[in-house]
Amino acid sequence: MKKNFSFILMFASIVHGEFHAQQSRALANYLINLGSDTEEVSLSTPIASLDASTIASIAETNSCYLPLLEDRSFFHPNQNRTYQVEDLYNQQLPEDHPYRNRYLVGDLNALDENGKGRGISEINPNPSLLQELRGVGEDVMALMHSAYKDGESVGKILALLPNYLEGESLALAENFITQVWKYHSPPLKRTIGTHRATYYEVGQTLNVCEVYPDTLILVAKFATSSKRMDYKLIQQDDSTEVKEMFQYLPIGPKRKYYASKYTITSKNWERQRTYGELDAKRDELVGGGHNRIAHYQGKTELPNFLTMTPDPEFSRCLKNNGIHEVSLSELSRGMLGCANSLGCIRVSDFASKFLRWWTPQDANFFVCYQDERYFKKIDATSIPDLIPFKNEIEGNAFRLWVNQQYPVLAEQLKLDSTGSHDNGYIFDAFQLLGEEYESIMKQGKASPESKNQ
Repeated sequence: MKKNFSFILMFASIVHGEFHAQQSRALANYLINLGSDTEEVSLSTPIASLDASTIASIAETNSCYLPLLEDRSFFHPNQNRTYQVEDLYNQQLPEDHPYRNRYLVGDLNALDENGKGRGISEINPNPSLLQELRGVGEDVMALMHSAYKDGESVGKILALLPNYLEGESLALAENFITQVWKYHSPPLKRTIGTHRATYYEVGQTLNVCEVYPDTLILVAKFATSSKRMDYKLIQQDDSTEVKEMFQYLPIGPKRKYYASKYTITSKNWERQRTYGELDAKRDELVGGGHNRIAHYQGKTELPNFLTMTPDPEFSRCLKNNGIHEVSLSELSRGMLGCANSLGCIRVSDFASKFLRWWTPQDANFFVCYQDERYFKKIDATSIPDLIPFKNEIEGNAFRLWVNQQYPVLAEQLKLDSTGSHDNGYIFDAFQLLGEEYESIMKQGKASPESKNQ
């Protein structure tokens, strides 16, 4: 049941400025819309003074608060203290650095407290709340919000930016549009994860956060996948070796696989984009980064790989993991939202590009989950009602319609015109366009003219 809120929005603009006030108001609206159980939250109250129950209540809808939980079941077994607000700040950047307050949180619980799937409902970054775009007009913001729908919006945005910015600020904003926002895709909405006709509960997210004395801001929330798999090499009769995958969940005796706290110690690039002078300038502003490209076992590219180095107290945790775009073919994008990786934290194409741009060097990355809520396979007999298509003929008809009517969106979703009728790609597209498609089919109309893209 949704309860009444009393948000005391008394912001000391002399400390954080109007931009911080806008962010705090955005958080207030976010909590109200999601229906937090908190009776009263005073956003002018220092976070350090909030009691444990209030923090736990807010953390149910804003995962940026998870690192502050007193409940040790969310963390590595060797963690011997409760994290404080000061632990969220970047410890390597100067105290007056504008990005010192940025950090990441991996909320790896796929299930709610009742053992049901939490589902995935991504929150894309709101461009009007990015301090790098301060002062840009509402006409530009409107175009940015709909960029994935209109193939001409990038050009329109670039034409309008000089009305609001100049010099280096303009150049960096233009670079952000062409190198990051150009790849902006609609937020994923999922009820299940699927791979090769096997289905799983979803709920895992990577949360992009900023800390202020009186609030923690959720900048974005992306579907993610953490460890479920490992492999061993099997020697064949001809002395060749083949890789055999097996399930490896970091729970119970293996809970020590993930540290509670990491530092992002290196920021790699990708082949899809050319690393230019403005990208180097951006890296300089956020404390570091380079144009090297990371690979898995020297072969498969791991785009926009952000290296996760465990804090010293978790020195025995694996040190070679990172955050990167889904890349290995055997680890499906359709599984984003549930555990399915070899250990890295995997996200979508747009999420990886945004994280590479937004995350400062040496930012903190917290990993939080409970063993019993980490992973769950779904009984296939309960799935049919969740699959909108009975066979590939029906699925391919929808795929073709999306590619013809929404070619930009189809490209963003990586939806081919033919393929499986029950994988993650077609599920994602149906979540966005299924209502329109079914309405057209029920009316028996011919396909409408292609949208202006």
